[in-house]
Amino acid sequence: MVKKNRSAAKDESDDIGLPAPKGSLAALLKADFLAHGADVIAVVRRKHPTIYLRLVADELPRELSMTALALGDIGDEELAKIIGDLRAQSAAANGRRAKPPQRQQ
Repeated sequence: MVKKNRSAAKDESDDIGLPAPKGSLAALLKADFLAHGADVIAVVRRKHPTIYLRLVADELPRELSMTALALGDIGDEELAKIIGDLRAQSAAANGRRAKPPQRQQ
């Protein structure tokens, strides 16, 4: 809840009695981020990994061009190994064991 500062002079405050900011909101956020951003990101990454991953995902492109990945040049066995490695990394990050890759018949 925002407390009104009734002692602020009208010419130095907005229409609800709060002190006028020294610059735009964007400028204030930028200054705050430059001063504290890296430390805050590290805390969020450690204490709130779900929020951290959501922030990271929000910065990724919505679509990924599969041609840029050149998956056509990767054989089935190599692709299965990559998938297995990714599953193991994901499982380790979530504190559980990875399921072995299932072989298609």
